[in-house]
Amino acid sequence: MLITITFLTTEEYGLLSLLNNFINIFPIILNLGLRQAFGSEFYHLNSSGKIKMLNDIIGIYLFISVPILIISFLNITFINQIIFVSKANNYLILIALISCFLNFFAEFYYQVLRYQCKTYSLTTAQFFVGGVTILTTILFVYFLKLKISGILLANLSGLIAIIVYAFYRYIKVTGPEKFRILHCKKNAIYYLKLGFPFVPNILFAWILSSGNRWFLVQLDTMQSVGIYSFADNFCQFFNLIILYPLSASYVPHIFRKFAANKEKILETNKSNLQNMYFAMGLVFVLITLGYLCLKTIFIKFIPINYHESLKFIWFLLIGQIFLMGSYFATAHLLFFKKNYINLVLTIMAAIISSILNFVLIPIFGIWGCVISSMISYFLYWISILFYTSWLKFKA
Repeated sequence: MLITITFLTTEEYGLLSLLNNFINIFPIILNLGLRQAFGSEFYHLNSSGKIKMLNDIIGIYLFISVPILIISFLNITFINQIIFVSKANNYLILIALISCFLNFFAEFYYQVLRYQCKTYSLTTAQFFVGGVTILTTILFVYFLKLKISGILLANLSGLIAIIVYAFYRYIKVTGPEKFRILHCKKNAIYYLKLGFPFVPNILFAWILSSGNRWFLVQLDTMQSVGIYSFADNFCQFFNLIILYPLSASYVPHIFRKFAANKEKILETNKSNLQNMYFAMGLVFVLITLGYLCLKTIFIKFIPINYHESLKFIWFLLIGQIFLMGSYFATAHLLFFKKNYINLVLTIMAAIISSILNFVLIPIFGIWGCVISSMISYFLYWISILFYTSWLKFKA
């Protein structure tokens, strides 16, 4: 992040943010919830069943995504006009599309490691990708002066590196079952049906978390997008050090506890919610102290054209605390496959976020995005708690 802001203006950083958001959201359309279907079935299958499901998921993904990718390649100019308001060039969008396609395989590998609770392997893989990305960023951005395209190429290099290693692990682990991806037709409809509720859920979750910058580019300026995106990077950092490990370790842990104590689900969930309140309080204290202590360092080392983002960081991180709380609160729903309930709650929060952005941005500019983010995450979290409380009362 420090390397990129040194070489990019706030407008260029805003465009980079939009491209990265596109790379995050388009894979959801490409995989149609297949990874989420894998997650729903994983704990209900034996070892051979898991390998067969893995092959099926990869085969279905290739069958669906390759035609969509080809059509996208043929309509890059249209994508630029509609999504990026003609601010990007075709070369940048080409790199983004390739990254979208490959993203599935990298995230699928991480997902398998999470579900197997191989925390060390997962952490090592992420550090490896981070190292490759940093080194190639220095090469492409610092030495070759490629700016936005250099950053995208560096991220793509990290993706390719981990996919090559994941492919090696796939061959080693699956043994005689490897490459049986063409036998996926039998279960294709089942997996697509199972994963479908997750697609709109993730899309609306994306609107909730990142859609505000698309409102900014339409209702304000690309410079505002850059300033907001830089502040929001601290939320991404929060995601990396808090939310991602939480989903990788605690969520599988609580799922196993639910599975082992089905007759005491409510007691287990009560303990889960107690953990939630403790974690939220602790993180609030740490964020506040960290923000107060690091403000002066921020001003000293960050280019002056990004200083405006400082005043938004604490408020955005408070919103992330409510998002963290929702990870605990939704565990009970997701374990019992109440995916449609979670979808409805996410849609409601995303709609509220969109309305608030549309109303507040013309009046308050970037502050409109910040206020919208905090309110929406709070409402999403509290609505989940109300629903789980209702389930407990009903039981």
